[in-house]
Amino acid sequence: MTNSKKNAKFGLIAIIVAIVFFAYNVILFAVCGFGDHGGTFWISYTFMMISFVIFAVSSLVLKGRTVQLKDWLLGYPVLMYCGIYLVLEFIASITFIALDYIDCPWAIAFAVQMVPLVVHLVFIISCFMAKNVEEEINRKTTYIRLLRVEVEMIAESATDTEVKTAFEKLAEQLRYSDPMSNEALSDLENRISNLVEQSKAVTEKSDLLRICNNISLLITERNKKCKVLK
Repeated sequence: MTNSKKNAKFGLIAIIVAIVFFAYNVILFAVCGFGDHGGTFWISYTFMMISFVIFAVSSLVLKGRTVQLKDWLLGYPVLMYCGIYLVLEFIASITFIALDYIDCPWAIAFAVQMVPLVVHLVFIISCFMAKNVEEEINRKTTYIRLLRVEVEMIAESATDTEVKTAFEKLAEQLRYSDPMSNEALSDLENRISNLVEQSKAVTEKSDLLRICNNISLLITERNKKCKVLK
């Protein structure tokens, strides 16, 4: 989805939620008035306002992300769960507001609405944390994946059988190498990258085989240091 379409989608959602928020308050106080309400009424009203805030904040945070955040269990969009919680809280708040007129204890209204709120917040926070961890892992594994592609392309373009076989073995070595990069390995990884780039400009068979062997030795060194750094 392009940024313009994504912004339009979130803009439409924001307008709908704003309309629902306005309508809820207008209708609620038009019917019930502002006075003579017990604790159950105001607790239920507060929980409903909290659900609106959670939905609005989640929408703003998700709007700035290039990839839509999904839950780690079923893969559904997190914003959908915020919408479901908003609907459920709407039903609960209306129910307890009605029960306020028959003197329903405020503690019951508080407990019943607090449990789904806590569960929802824990779930949303865990999704954001899981996504951040996933993005960090993807960032750290990008180097070795791109390097493997570079080596595979060199092998495919090689005309000499021995050179082709050597770089294919190198690509296979990268396939089973530790995928996680580390800042402590930056100098070593830069040397590997420089040698890979250098091999693209070399035409002599002996030089290519020498560079390929040097790259292999550096990758072996990198893998050993990866184990130490874990």
